[in-house]
Amino acid sequence: MSGHLEGRDKMEKKKWVIWSGEGEKGYKDIKMATITGIKRILTRERCGGDRWAYAATYTGNDLLDCCGEVKTRYLNSDIS
Repeated sequence: MSGHLEGRDKMEKKKWVIWSGEGEKGYKDIKMATITGIKRILTRERCGGDRWAYAATYTGNDLLDCCGEVKTRYLNSDIS
């Protein structure tokens, strides 16, 4: 099954960079988490108000991490 994580890959902790905030202001945080863990973190960050949160695998290059995530989200959105 392509696209699905199996067993060990799903339980392996990775280093993630997370951007979250409210409205136009936000902050960056680095976390170690499994795929399930990062989904829980993002859900908690988005709860309540005008909250947003994104995560990407940490590369050590903040600009690459940030721009890659923003570009991916923008290109895959339904913004006209």
